[in-house]
Amino acid sequence: MNRIAAVYATHAHQASFLQRSIDRILCWQQRLSQRHQLGQLSDSMLSDIGLSRADVDMEVSKPFWRS
Repeated sequence: MNRIAAVYATHAHQASFLQRSIDRILCWQQRLSQRHQLGQLSDSMLSDIGLSRADVDMEVSKPFWRS
């Protein structure tokens, strides 16, 4: 592999790592927001979508990094 190809491969790997890291953080942020919104729903709204308060409590109590 010549020097230019090696430099390009290194930069591509770094950019890929950075993009994956950003994507992961955005996913965590979205998951945290969705769980917060789910926790704000009334019991009648939860019933409409087939969830119980216990289901919601279990989901909301998960750490943001767990799906």
